Amino acid sequence: MGLYAAVKAIQRYSITHILLAYIFLTSGLIVNVIQLLTLPLWYLGFKGLYRTCIINLNYLSWCLIPGIAQWWAGIDVYLYVRPDDHKLFGKENMISVMNHSGQLDWVISWVLSDYCKILGNAKCVVKNALKYIPILGWSFWLSEYVFLYRNLEKDRQKFNDAFKNLSTFSQKFWFLLFPEGTRFTPEKHKKSVEFATKNGLKPLNHLLLPRTKGFVLIAKGLRNYVDAFYDATVCFRGGEGTFINMLEGRPCVVDLLINRSPIADVPVDDEKCAQYIYDVYYEKDNLCNHHKKHNTFPIGDVKYPRYKDYVQLKIHKNYLSLCLLVFWSIVCTSLLAYYATSTLLYGSWIQIAIFTGLVLLVIPGAAQWWADADIYIHGRPEDFDMLGKENSIAVLNHRAELDWIVSWVVAEYCNILGNAKCIAKNVLRYIPVIGWAFWFSEYIFLKRKIEEDRKRLNAGFKNLSSFEQPFWILIFCEGTRFTPEKQKTSNEFAVKNGLRPLKHHLVPRTKGFTLITQGLRESVDMLYDATVCFRGDAENLSVRDLLKGKRFTADFLVRRVSLDEVPIADDECGQYVHDMYLEKDDLCEYHMNHDNFPSGVANTKYEKFISKKIPKNYWSLFFLIFWAIVCTVPLAYLTFLTLVFGSWTRTAIFTACVLTVILAYNVMLAATKPRSSYGS
Repeated sequence: MGLYAAVKAIQRYSITHILLAYIFLTSGLIVNVIQLLTLPLWYLGFKGLYRTCIINLNYLSWCLIPGIAQWWAGIDVYLYVRPDDHKLFGKENMISVMNHSGQLDWVISWVLSDYCKILGNAKCVVKNALKYIPILGWSFWLSEYVFLYRNLEKDRQKFNDAFKNLSTFSQKFWFLLFPEGTRFTPEKHKKSVEFATKNGLKPLNHLLLPRTKGFVLIAKGLRNYVDAFYDATVCFRGGEGTFINMLEGRPCVVDLLINRSPIADVPVDDEKCAQYIYDVYYEKDNLCNHHKKHNTFPIGDVKYPRYKDYVQLKIHKNYLSLCLLVFWSIVCTSLLAYYATSTLLYGSWIQIAIFTGLVLLVIPGAAQWWADADIYIHGRPEDFDMLGKENSIAVLNHRAELDWIVSWVVAEYCNILGNAKCIAKNVLRYIPVIGWAFWFSEYIFLKRKIEEDRKRLNAGFKNLSSFEQPFWILIFCEGTRFTPEKQKTSNEFAVKNGLRPLKHHLVPRTKGFTLITQGLRESVDMLYDATVCFRGDAENLSVRDLLKGKRFTADFLVRRVSLDEVPIADDECGQYVHDMYLEKDDLCEYHMNHDNFPSGVANTKYEKFISKKIPKNYWSLFFLIFWAIVCTVPLAYLTFLTLVFGSWTRTAIFTACVLTVILAYNVMLAATKPRSSYGS
């Protein structure tokens, strides 16, 4: 049990995910080089031999995806199919249509292709720009995929050329399609329903309406070269899986129902063919509806005679994909180890500095990468789609030292970090780096003198009204971080003023909130009532702990409210924010007892709320690595020159600078400790 727990813990480390990505990319690049070496076979007229080589080489790299899904993550896939149809899988050319509800749909299609021994020759339609991207793009180009410009006239000719080319294949192939064209989201579903209603079509409940033109072109163009049409419906038991969950080794169970029809059953006429794919999707929607209720497909059910002959088969794990996963892991990590050893033993100081910078900073990234933090956002599904797309005032509680870091992670997730603003002390604008960035970003700076600050706030509100880009104003109404001493003072104030004392927060200061909501009423759309809580003892973690890489899990619940619901009058607005904090207090009480918010709990006001894990942003990791290399390489070079060739005076000055930086670092961390005069 101890070993199993250790393995599961390793699977969740970000460095493990980066290592998996490194193995996939490196193995793909090696395969690309070998594939390019086979190109002369094509030009010498040995197209059949060339295609056989490409198909087998594709498998050497592509099998890592099914291997990671089945062996690493433990994903179980169950196939629902007629026994007679099952015997033909992988032995005939076909067009397959699959619904696209989650991130792992295409992964499941690769697992099925691997199971049917046709993964290396499974094809699809992709954007033309992809052919220039190494690894997958080059493999797709060498495998004679169909590349489109999304320009109907240009693409029509490309389709015709591709169909003509596919007709010359002696090897069996699958042509995979996602007619919805994009993954399901509530926002896209709303537009799909509007389109269906407008065009006299029946709306779908669980899927997007399919785009028919592409399917019609492909069905007509490949009619003489494929044997069958596979209608594949994929559903996940207990909710959709995500790519991050797969990398973290979190298992899930997937059901895949395939209805095989001869290609002759697909109508030739354009309108009838379009109606055919609509009917296919209506049936898929019914299947998805049944699966959501029963966690299975309706095989053997007398109410569904169409599926009475279907059987359930578990797709077994492919030992060859496991062997190749282990093989590439050994090859790629051995190359990395050899490069590391040779660089550290025989490389120049510049090479060593670059390598060290890469190693130290491939592990990290702010809270999410370095500390491997997990942050879950809770809210209504329809609200998630609007986060980052509208001007808003966000009111956060302030119990822990890391509250503001969690708010920055959420802002980054919503693609609004660069335009998330707050109210800052005036003196901060003169401090380099953060202070200057705040000033350039047009933050509002206050001197804490009410008359002067009122003018500054009004000028700031007027300036914000001219912003074309969406922005957030982040407010901590308590004005300082929670401590037991401050809570005692807060409760005394509450009792004195006839307010209900708070158990987990300080009584909010209402003047600032009132001024901001009044001043921004014309330029802000929404108020975000956001509550942050940490699981376990993570609430006691500090910025220093974060820098030490201590892991934590946080929950961020956001309630989106129209600013029109916030009263305008000072007294009523003050009472509104007090009521808001009473609700925050109840949420924190619930979280302390259950280590989670009551999202989805029946008979509560949060029963329609859902939670989702905020995925780690690989762009933040990229920029962290970039700046680390840019900054550490010159530093390493300067250190080497100073210590090896510098004079005693130069060495002493350098040492003093290093000690000053260390002192400044500790002063900065000490500044994060609560030192407010709250209540004095």
